[in-house]
Amino acid sequence: MSFRILFFLILVFFSCPLHADTNRAETKIIVAPPTSNNTNKRIENFTESLNGSRISYTPNKTILRTPNIPVSPVMAPALRILELKKAIKPKRETKNDNKSFVCKTQSDCASQEDGNFCNGTLYCEYSEGKCLVNPNTIVQCQTVDNEECIKNQCQPSTGKCSMTTLADGTTCDDDTLYTEKDQCEKGICKGSIKRGVECIETKDCEFYEDGNKCNGTLYCDVTTNKCKINPMTIVSCPQGDNQECTKNQCQPPTGKCNLTALDNGTACDDYNYSTQNDICSNGICKGKNMAQCISDSDCASYEDGNLCNGTLYCDKNKSLNGAFKCAINPATVTYYSNQYGQFNDSYDNDDTDCKKMICDPSTGKYIEVNVPIGTSCDDKDDATYGDFCSGGICEHIGKAVCSTQEDCNKFDDKNPCTGTLYCNKKDPDPQKWSCDINPASLITCPSVNDNDCEKNLCQPDTGKCAMQAIKDGTSCANADSLGYDGVCKNGTCEEKMPACYKDEECAKLDDPNNKCGGMHICRKESIDLKPLPSSEWYCAINPATIPYCMQFIDNPNDCKKWDCNPKDGQCALKTEEDGYECNNGNGTADNPFIKDYCIKGECLDGGATN
Repeated sequence: MSFRILFFLILVFFSCPLHADTNRAETKIIVAPPTSNNTNKRIENFTESLNGSRISYTPNKTILRTPNIPVSPVMAPALRILELKKAIKPKRETKNDNKSFVCKTQSDCASQEDGNFCNGTLYCEYSEGKCLVNPNTIVQCQTVDNEECIKNQCQPSTGKCSMTTLADGTTCDDDTLYTEKDQCEKGICKGSIKRGVECIETKDCEFYEDGNKCNGTLYCDVTTNKCKINPMTIVSCPQGDNQECTKNQCQPPTGKCNLTALDNGTACDDYNYSTQNDICSNGICKGKNMAQCISDSDCASYEDGNLCNGTLYCDKNKSLNGAFKCAINPATVTYYSNQYGQFNDSYDNDDTDCKKMICDPSTGKYIEVNVPIGTSCDDKDDATYGDFCSGGICEHIGKAVCSTQEDCNKFDDKNPCTGTLYCNKKDPDPQKWSCDINPASLITCPSVNDNDCEKNLCQPDTGKCAMQAIKDGTSCANADSLGYDGVCKNGTCEEKMPACYKDEECAKLDDPNNKCGGMHICRKESIDLKPLPSSEWYCAINPATIPYCMQFIDNPNDCKKWDCNPKDGQCALKTEEDGYECNNGNGTADNPFIKDYCIKGECLDGGATN
């Protein structure tokens, strides 16, 4: 049977309406090519309309038929009908109605391809006239070997799968809880360590190493996720061979110990008291001669011309070799004595806002001077303003002007002891009215019970009079045996406080049988020469009066040395006791097992020691 006859029979078979509904029905019929040996020509795709129905045929597909539609026996052998199924749906308006289809043949879809061999190829769906992606042609690459930043991906140009490194910056997950903002970097997923987390394992601490192999290496403390120094890795070099300018030190690049010369200029000590400013030079400690003086007269060149801060003397109490220096003789420092013969200081003096007692450097005497004009002061008058010093007196720019009492109230200090202000309208010119203290409001406390350490004073909070202890340390009239005042403490005058006022008071502490011990003075400054309040003055030995005997280079030997004679305070050679260690210069003293000893004033070779 020819193909045209077959097609005609199919059309006749469907010549009657398929559905009574006014909506048209669509029947899709898919047939397989005939199996007759006489038919060698492949049946092509076709679509025809019959009585309002559309029939589509696609080769090698199952036939769809509408139920209850009879099949002619004549067509069965030729078409080998496999199945006929109803596929009818109501027609609806679409945007493609009344428009030509995109494709009619497969070749029509070839021009729609995007050149990407991975996302599938197009085929023509004849029933809709559209090019659709054939799902069987979409390339799916295996993922079994995938990593976070290396994926098995289809290459659009070839349609082949290959392992591909993702672009740097691609979001990934390094599967680590201690990192964040993970991104791909050259095929590796890396993240930034979260704040507060330094490490997960010890190798993470390598990032924090400073390259110094002496101060220990870091390890990860997993309990805190912090890098810490392993104390066992800190290099400690033996110090037995150290000298002042050569030290056994660890070398940071290697972590090895080497005897190393210290940097030139490093401070050191050559143990020679005749030198000062000792510094290292090429591994050797060297100093400059530090002896400023041999006698007190040598210190004159170091004087600053200020007779108030004391004069210099040659302090010889610096051990041997004439390593003496000039120091301030504390007995020559000037202190102020007021009109009552009492010694005063910053805690108890006659200063006012506009007058100060100062020591004149040219004479070493205290004089009263006026403070600079314009210095702020307080004239103790609430009615004035703009108080300033002028010629040693506290002046004011003017008084507060007023027209009513209310104008003065705002200037009142609310202290009932100093009186209250009133608007003085005595002058006929209202422009000259001023706020003045009402003399009737001043409180005067009886002084019949006053003493040096307690005063009957007005209390600012109540305006009542009451006995009040004055400042501790204030001089009082409870005289001691030498006729000098005592010191107030908690409202009571205590005698012999402080320990002294003048050097004569301390002279009784001198040892008449020891002329080498120095003389006592009344110290009015601390050890570092800072002035003390008079309540803290004390008796101490004046270092300027202690004799010192230099060990001249012409000493006979170590067994005879210059020393002070307590009877007269003069220097004389003293013989050391027998058994005193010495050095006779024959080299045996350098042997730690052999010692030299003094015998009757001579340094003799000793024997081996145990």
